[in-house]
Amino acid sequence: MTSLVLAASAVAFASMLAFCKPVEVIEAADAGQKECKPGPVVFCQPLPAGSNDEGCSSDDPSSKLLTELPRGLRYPTGCAINFVGARDVAGDCTLAGVCRCTGGADAGAPAPIPDGGDVDGSARDASAAEPVPVRWTCYP
Repeated sequence: MTSLVLAASAVAFASMLAFCKPVEVIEAADAGQKECKPGPVVFCQPLPAGSNDEGCSSDDPSSKLLTELPRGLRYPTGCAINFVGARDVAGDCTLAGVCRCTGGADAGAPAPIPDGGDVDGSARDASAAEPVPVRWTCYP
């Protein structure tokens, strides 16, 4: 009986070996690190040439980041631009900075109070608020 059990075990083991084949692992074509292209990634379209819409100029000298943009373009308020940096030690692309075109006639205007008065009871006219100048806000 012991030899019968040993024989059955040997047959089972041999059949397992027949079904287990070595596996060759082939790395997928897109498995490598994505390219990290330093420079601006713009999340809007520049304003058309000759447009009278409010916008920020790419010629603005307020941030060194803006020198990476093509010269002579204007971007609409609300436009955001990420500036990609080099790869960090973990292999991820770094974010060198972010600029956003902010301001305009409706930016910063105080919200009207529903009952028509301010805390001290005086009326506040939201239309009389000074418009916030359109400018780039960049970090860092």
